[in-house]
Amino acid sequence: MRVVHNDQSYIVSWSHIRNRDEIMNLCCSEKYSAVTVCNIIPVANEEASEQGYAFCVEGDIFNKETGRKISLTRALKGLPKDFRTFVWKTYFSR
Repeated sequence: MRVVHNDQSYIVSWSHIRNRDEIMNLCCSEKYSAVTVCNIIPVANEEASEQGYAFCVEGDIFNKETGRKISLTRALKGLPKDFRTFVWKTYFSR
C-alpha cells in the first residue's frame, strides 16, 4: 500500500511468516506458529523504517486481516497522530 502524507511517500507492506525456522530467527520462541510483519518505509529514506509484529500462538487460528491490523497498529506506535489517522483512513479505503 502506498501512502502520501505531507508530500512524503511511504510504502506499507506486510509479510506473513509460517516457516518455523524463520519465526525462530525473528523472535526466538517456539510457541509461535505464525508471524505477520508490517513495514512502513519512507521512500526517500529506506533506512528509517518502522516495523510491527503480530504473533499467532500454537492453537490460534491464523487470520490475515487481524494480523495486518495488529502489526500495523504496532508499527504506527510512537508516530504522530495525524500520520496514524491518515494511514488508517488509507488502509480502510483500499
